[in-house]
Amino acid sequence: MTKKSSLLANYAFVKASDENNNHDAGNYPQHSVYVRSDWLLMPNWFLDTQINWVSERQRGFGDSRAPVDDYTTVDFTLRRKDIKKGHWNFAVSVRNLFDVDAREPSLGPDSNGVINIPYDLPLAGRHYWLELRYHF
Repeated sequence: MTKKSSLLANYAFVKASDENNNHDAGNYPQHSVYVRSDWLLMPNWFLDTQINWVSERQRGFGDSRAPVDDYTTVDFTLRRKDIKKGHWNFAVSVRNLFDVDAREPSLGPDSNGVINIPYDLPLAGRHYWLELRYHF
């Protein structure tokens, strides 16, 4: 975007069907968006922002649960590069900043009709990362 900032974005649209059952294949997002901006705050200091949006996930054939909820997560990272002649890098991050209840679909009923993970697979809530890197 400028000499001190960049923007990366990706959009995916998927429409898949289970031809054997004439039904949506299920368990995948029909729409997903990824946006990342990198901003050079001052020499060797960067602020990165990342947004993930996942939308419209149907259940597979035979799974009568409601569709999986959409979610949007936001992450921030503050990064310092090229410390001590380029050998060290440091970063601190907060991921899922707004503590969104994001979930990925679990499999539907087995051959006995049992759903082993009925409330789907939870993704991490708000969490923090600290990163130190050393380059030889």
